[in-house]
Amino acid sequence: MSTSTPRRSARPANPPTSPAVVHPMSNDEPGERLPERRRRLLDSTPIHVVSWADFQEVLPARRYPDIDLVKALEASPANANYKQLPDGADWSSTTDEKAVFAHLGPVCDAIIAACTAAARKHDPKAQATLKFVLQPNLAPHDVSKPDKSRPDIAGMDAEPHPPENDPLFVEAKPLNGRRSPPSYRWIFMSITGEWKLYWKPDLDGRLNDENTQQVVWGLLHQLWTSPDRLYSFAITCEGFHARVWLAHREGVLVSDVIHIHDNKADFLRILATFAFATREDLGWDANMQRLGKGALRDAALTLAKDYWTEFPDEQGPKLWLPIKLEIARKQYVLAALIADGRARAICGSGCRVFLAYELQGSDLCPLRLAIKIVWRNATRDSEAATFAQVKEAVLRLPDVTGEVFNQHFTNISASQDFEGISISKRALRGATIGNCHLITRRQPAPGPVEIVGSHRYSSPGNSEAVGPRKRPRIEPVPAVSSADGPYMLTDRVYSALVMDSVGRPLHHVHNLHKVFKVLAHVSKGQAFLHRAGKAHRDGSPANILVAEEDIGLLMDFEFAKTLFSDEGTHGERTGTPDFMPVEAFKAQFLWRQYGYGETPTPFRWHSGHEIEWHMWIMVWMLYKHVAKDEAGRTEVRAQRTAGLNRIFGPDTAEERKTLLYERTPLADLGLDFEANTTFFTAMRRVAQLALKIVNAHKEMAKKELNQANNLVVWTPVFDESHQACEWLATLFADVETVPLVPPPAEGAQEA
Repeated sequence: MSTSTPRRSARPANPPTSPAVVHPMSNDEPGERLPERRRRLLDSTPIHVVSWADFQEVLPARRYPDIDLVKALEASPANANYKQLPDGADWSSTTDEKAVFAHLGPVCDAIIAACTAAARKHDPKAQATLKFVLQPNLAPHDVSKPDKSRPDIAGMDAEPHPPENDPLFVEAKPLNGRRSPPSYRWIFMSITGEWKLYWKPDLDGRLNDENTQQVVWGLLHQLWTSPDRLYSFAITCEGFHARVWLAHREGVLVSDVIHIHDNKADFLRILATFAFATREDLGWDANMQRLGKGALRDAALTLAKDYWTEFPDEQGPKLWLPIKLEIARKQYVLAALIADGRARAICGSGCRVFLAYELQGSDLCPLRLAIKIVWRNATRDSEAATFAQVKEAVLRLPDVTGEVFNQHFTNISASQDFEGISISKRALRGATIGNCHLITRRQPAPGPVEIVGSHRYSSPGNSEAVGPRKRPRIEPVPAVSSADGPYMLTDRVYSALVMDSVGRPLHHVHNLHKVFKVLAHVSKGQAFLHRAGKAHRDGSPANILVAEEDIGLLMDFEFAKTLFSDEGTHGERTGTPDFMPVEAFKAQFLWRQYGYGETPTPFRWHSGHEIEWHMWIMVWMLYKHVAKDEAGRTEVRAQRTAGLNRIFGPDTAEERKTLLYERTPLADLGLDFEANTTFFTAMRRVAQLALKIVNAHKEMAKKELNQANNLVVWTPVFDESHQACEWLATLFADVETVPLVPPPAEGAQEA
C-alpha cells in the first residue's frame, strides 16, 4: 500500500498564529514548566520511523471479523462524516478541531458497530473491548501524580463499572467552590491519541514537533503510571496524515504516514484493531491482577498505611491500587509503590520497587518484603545471579555469618524472568523490522556508555530525590538524525526480585546525624566486599536502604563484580553519574605513569573506587541539606545550590577530577559553607578523608593490580572512612537539618 506524500491540492491552510500558552507547573518538577518537561523527554527518547508495511507486523493481532471495513462504512450514515475529515471530498478548510472530532466520533462508532454485528452472527455476546473517548473534558491524572495535560483521544475499557465503583473515574478537587466532574486516569488508558489540523513536518522534515512531544508524553505516562503496563500504543493525525506509535523500554517505533483517504482501509483497520484487541495485545501484563474491592484489598491498604506511618514520604503517602503477582510459584500482593524514579523515562530499566506481602491462602503474611521489577538487558547476567556470587564470597569470610550478612546487605530470596516477556517477543511480536530512520534531538555521546542509576539526567528527574537539580538548558535545537539503516534493538527481559528487607532509600532521610550513622554502617558492608574481592560498582543514595536502628543496607547488585577480573557481562564504566569515581567515569587510571611507548594499563575497578563513591555521597548529603535555622536564608540556599550543580551530574566529572586530583583534595568546597559553622567543619573532615583517598590512589598506582596489593593499600582507608562517618554523626547529633530548597528563579519572588 502506498504511503507516499499525498497528492491532493485541497489541503488545510497554515495554522493561525496564536499567543503562547503558559502551562501549569508540575507538582513533582519544581520550577520546570510542562513544555520544558515534554521537550526534555523527547530529547532522551530515540524515535525510529519505519515503513507502514513493517509496522503492521507489530500491531495487535486482528480479533475483529474479516469484513470489508470500507464497504461497511460506506453503507453507514457515518460515511458522510468521513468525507468531512481533513482532505476529504466534503472537507472545508474552515473546519476547526472540535468539528473534526464531531465527525470522527460517528466513524469510530460505525466501525465498531459493523464489526460487532458481524461477530454476533457467531457469538451473541461478542463486543468491542475498547471505546474511543474523544477530547475528554478533563485531564487524566492519578491521585498521587497530578498531571495537567490531556490527550485528544483516550482508548478506555468499553464497559466500565457503575460510576460509584468505577476506577476509570476519580473525583477531582473542588475548584472555585464547585466540584468538577470526574476525570479519566492514565492508569486506565489502553491507548492515547493526538490530532492536529495542520501538517507541519518541523522535526527532521518527517514529524510534527508539537504533536510528537505530546504523544511521547502520553506514551510515557501509560508506561510510568501503570506498573502493569509492558508497552503502550498511540495514534496521531496531522491533517490527513495518520501514524501509529509503539513505546517500549528501548525507545519508540512510529509508522510512516498513511493518508486517511488514499489509505482508507488501513486507517479503518487501525480503529478496528485497537477496538477489539485484548488487554494483553495492548501491552497489559497478564501476570498482574489488580485487586477489586474486598477484604484482601482492605488488608493490603491497611498494611500500606502502617508502612507510610513508619516511613513517611515528603510528598505524603502514595495512594495505590494493590496488585497480585506470582513470582517463583508464590503469590504476593504489591501493597504500595516505594520508588519509581527509573520508570519516569521511556528508555531504560523501568525499575520500580514495591512494598509487598506474601499471600498465604486468603491471608497476607505480615512480614514486609520488597519486590523489584525491572526490564533487564537480555545480554547481561541477572541481578539475582550476580548477588548469589557476592553472597557466597562474603559468607566465606570467617567473621561473617548469615545474620551478619543480612545486617549489611538486602537479601534476595526469590527471582524470576517472566517467560516470553521480552521486547522482541512481546512488544514487537517477534517481527523483524527492516530499514528505519532514527530521529533524536541530541547528538548521542560517542562510544559505549554504561552508566546507570536513579539520578540519571538524560531521563525525567527522580521523584525520590529532594531539592534542586541541575537541568539542561532547553533550546530549540534542530533534530539530529541518523542515516537510514536496519533497526538495531537491545533486547530487554521482564524480571522480578523478592528482597527480604524494606525501608526507604537514603535520600529520603534528612536528619544528618542519622545519615552519617547509616553511612558508617554501610562502610562496614563495603569493607566485607573489599575483603571478599568484590565491588558493588553502583553506589548512590538510592541504592542504600535505611532500615530500623540506623542500619544501612547495600542493595542493587546488578553491576557487582569480582575485582580485577573479566567475568560477568558488564563493562568497567558503570555507576550513577553523580557519584561515579572519577577514574571510572574517565575509564582510565589517572595516577599511573607510563614510559615512552608504554601501553597504558586497562582500567579495572579496585576498592578505592568503592570508597570514593561513598565519599561523594557524603559530600552530596552536605550540599543537599541546611541547618533548620538557615533554611530561610536565600544567600545560603543560592550558594549551596550553585555548588551542588557544579559538582554533581553527568557533565561534571571534570570538576570532580579537579577537586580531587589536581588541587588539595576538596579544599575549595569549604568555601561553599560559612566559616565556623557545623557544615564548614563537616566539609573539612570530609576533605581529610579525601586526602587519604588521594594518597592511597598514588600508592596503588605504583603497584600491580591484584587483590593482595588491594588489601594492603585500601584496608586502612576503609577504617578511616568509617571513623569519618562516625565523627560526622556525632557532629550533627544536636543539629536539626532539613532538605535544601532551591532559591527562587531570578526575578521571581518567594511566597
